[in-house]
Amino acid sequence: KILADYSSNAIFQNPFYLILKGNEYIFQKKNYDDAIDFLRNAIKSDPIFAVSARYNLAYALIKKSNDKKTEAKSELEEALKTIDNILIPQQETMLISFRITQSHTSGTQDMLGATSNTDTKSDAEDQIMNRINLLCLCKNQIEQGKSAIEDA
Repeated sequence: KILADYSSNAIFQNPFYLILKGNEYIFQKKNYDDAIDFLRNAIKSDPIFAVSARYNLAYALIKKSNDKKTEAKSELEEALKTIDNILIPQQETMLISFRITQSHTSGTQDMLGATSNTDTKSDAEDQIMNRINLLCLCKNQIEQGKSAIEDA
C-alpha cells in the first residue's frame, strides 16, 4: 500500500507541496497531465486554501487542450467563489476582531491610567489589510483570465 501511495502521489498531504510540484510540471517540465494530477490532488486535500491550485489547474487544462476551456473557466469561477465567500470575509473578520480588541484594551488601560501601546495591533492590522489587498489583486487576475477564456 505504501509503495502504491508513493507512486500515485497519494502520500503527499500538504497542498502547497502539491501546488509546487504542479507548477514545476507546468512551467519547467511542460508535462500538463502530471501537473493536472498534482493540482487536482492539492484541491482535493484542501479545497479552501488551495485557490492557487485552481487557477494553475485552469492554465494547465488550456495548455493541454483548447477543448478544456469550459472546465478551466469553471475552476476559475470556483477560485473566485472561495476568495469572495471564504478568504476575504475571514480576513475582514480578523480585522474587525483586532479593532474591537484594540478599542476594548485601550479603554481598560485608560481607566487604569496606563498608556496604551497600539503599535503591535497596527502592524497586525496592516498585515491583514495587505492580505485582503493581495486577495483582491488575485481576484482581478482571475477575472481577467475568465474574460480571456470567454473572448477566445
